[in-house]
Amino acid sequence: MRTRNPDFLFIFSTLLTTATSLVIYDSPLAEACTSFTRTLDWGCSDNAGHMNVNIWSCQCASIEWLGTVTNCIKKYGNSTHEITHGYEHIMKRCKAKANLTYTLSDMLAFKKNATYYIEPYSEEDTTNVLQHPVSIPTTNFIYYYRSYFDFAEAIRLSQRLGWGSVGYWLGVVGIAAIWHWLEIFYKLPPSYQKFITRYLLLPHDKLLSMNTWEWIVCFFFCIEVLLSCIINYDTPLGAYLATQYYKMIDLVSFRTDLIGFSVMPVVYLMGTRNNPFVLFGGYKRSQMIKYHKIVAWVLFTMAIIHSCIWTRYPIVEGGGYSTWVQDSYFQWGIVGSVCLGVLLLQAFKLFRDIMYQVFLVLHQLLAILFIVAMWLHCNTLGWMGWVYSLVAIMALDRVCRVMRILQNGLVNEAQVECHNKTVLKLTFHKPKFFIFFTGCHVYLHFLNPWYTCYQSHPFSVVKSINYDGKLEIYIRVKKGMTKRIACTNGTTKVLIDGPYGTISRHQSDESDSKFDKIIGIGGGAGITSILAIMNQIPEGTKSRYYVLWLTNCQSDIECLAGPLAGLAKKKNAFIEVYDTSKEEDESQVTNEKSAFSSDSNSRHGISEKECSLINFHRQGRPDLSKHIQSITKESSKVKIYTCGSSKFVRSVDVIAEGLMDTGKFVEYHNENGEW
Repeated sequence: MRTRNPDFLFIFSTLLTTATSLVIYDSPLAEACTSFTRTLDWGCSDNAGHMNVNIWSCQCASIEWLGTVTNCIKKYGNSTHEITHGYEHIMKRCKAKANLTYTLSDMLAFKKNATYYIEPYSEEDTTNVLQHPVSIPTTNFIYYYRSYFDFAEAIRLSQRLGWGSVGYWLGVVGIAAIWHWLEIFYKLPPSYQKFITRYLLLPHDKLLSMNTWEWIVCFFFCIEVLLSCIINYDTPLGAYLATQYYKMIDLVSFRTDLIGFSVMPVVYLMGTRNNPFVLFGGYKRSQMIKYHKIVAWVLFTMAIIHSCIWTRYPIVEGGGYSTWVQDSYFQWGIVGSVCLGVLLLQAFKLFRDIMYQVFLVLHQLLAILFIVAMWLHCNTLGWMGWVYSLVAIMALDRVCRVMRILQNGLVNEAQVECHNKTVLKLTFHKPKFFIFFTGCHVYLHFLNPWYTCYQSHPFSVVKSINYDGKLEIYIRVKKGMTKRIACTNGTTKVLIDGPYGTISRHQSDESDSKFDKIIGIGGGAGITSILAIMNQIPEGTKSRYYVLWLTNCQSDIECLAGPLAGLAKKKNAFIEVYDTSKEEDESQVTNEKSAFSSDSNSRHGISEKECSLINFHRQGRPDLSKHIQSITKESSKVKIYTCGSSKFVRSVDVIAEGLMDTGKFVEYHNENGEW
């Protein structure tokens, strides 16, 4: 089996960029020293300014203050690393708050200079403007240090809990990967497969089309986040957390925003095409998008709690909301929260169904704007590593897309065949390095007209009837792009981004050989995914293959005449097509010749004899349950593939459940990529 290497880039990039997340309050030593100096008079204005900006601007420019702080750090630091880290903390704070740039050499010079002029602390230093550095008493330092040490520990706990949320999803993917790779390299006992399929993998009706396993995963993730948000707020009061009220809002705020920050890369990673979770865990993209939405809602909840806290506090006790909102970081925090809300609202299926193109463009733009907002919100606060990881994920996903397009020869020419302006058939030569596998799909960028090239849409890929080095894609004509292409004559230029998908044992010839019947059930345009799988029937197989297609569009039938006839010629393959556009008496069955027009036959190069191999029915929608039961009556092992609308697939889910309940071993595969 071949893998697609670009996906591996995400693992290293994400791990590396999140390594420097904790910046602010990471040095209790430096914070203890600076906080005590706030009780002294350095000749600064009484107006501290929001977030003490005025104080920092004044103190960072004072040689006496710098000497006091650097001496304190040197005096009470327990190691060279801790002392150096304390100096670096002061350097960062002066740069961020006062826009003054100092180097480590400067810090050492301030310390050395202070030794010549430093004096012991006295009570008068709180009221008289200091003209010399001050030696901070041990008792006072310990009080402040303990306060900031306890606070830093609370922050580190929040960070670890955030990493726990990331670890949860790594665990989920790990479990899925074990199952996925065991399926490929080791034949699991049928009893295990039957149990997992029946009770974990079949979707539930009216439950967001999620199966039991997906519900378990999402439920326990929400529980994990909830527990992470409510445990361990026993940090003692001190110099920083002076009141119980401020302690609680500050710690809850940090807890929720750090958990939210931690899952940001998970949200973005799940939404990308080049997703390592898909590669290693064997997940389908539609499953990843379900998880993507759930984790995004959790992220939004964390952001709202954080935002509500820092909206109420300025109004009630923080000096006024108008003061806080003047700060750039505060404004960008608002922008980020609004972006998340709009992203979630416009991702509802109703909006996507009405304006899918608008959804795609808006979703991408808002995702980028959210990164910008978080960057500008946190560049003075810390935890930028999480923001860097978002940039890396989005950038590398685009790089991988470009690499795939280049690998496929950049610009490809596709032959366009339109049937009654309702169905399009695109045929193109298989690129030299294109790795075709059963069930794969590609994203096409259409270059005619050129300004639509930023759009890309996923389509299942089918080998041509004789596999003469060509691949085919069938597209339902709707609004926008497909409608414009339907008016194209001859050829169109496309960029091919792919292939995507997962390779598993169930797609192999060896897997099919253990089943008596392999049934593919397609609804409407979903038949293309079924054909892509069924076209791989091996020579000499003893298994019987059945394709059942329900469609209400005659153009679909004519368009797929070639692939259907080619499949019907294969030994042990049985094709049934049901035209559900008219509800007629069940006894009325048209002659097979009327299923396809002579013009259609000549275009596809198929004979009337080949058409006659397809059982064509026009009595309306059949009773699929009874029909499949009759097909599988004498079979003990059955494999079922299905693809179509969500409602159609759910009806097949119920049929598969019924077969399992009769004691048959059923391997069931839902190829529907709808989310």
